[in-house]
Amino acid sequence: MVEFRRVNLTQPFLGLGTMDLIFCRNVLIYFDLATRRRICDQFYTMLSDGGWLMLGSAENLYGIHDRFQSQRLGESLLYRKPLRAS
Repeated sequence: MVEFRRVNLTQPFLGLGTMDLIFCRNVLIYFDLATRRRICDQFYTMLSDGGWLMLGSAENLYGIHDRFQSQRLGESLLYRKPLRAS
């Protein structure tokens, strides 16, 4: 049930399907703001409702993306795509 993929984050990668969890650790810090926003938009679209995005400890979505809900888990900060209202 686990699948690892290598993608070029600067290219569209929406054809990968829906994910419950995306790990993108210590990568976004190397891109400019516009590219980080575009990547996070794609992550948001790919995540299932209630899905999680985990970034590196030096990364956050403040000022980049406002649709995720942040949640602290121990020392880590995770981002969750909200559940759709029924």
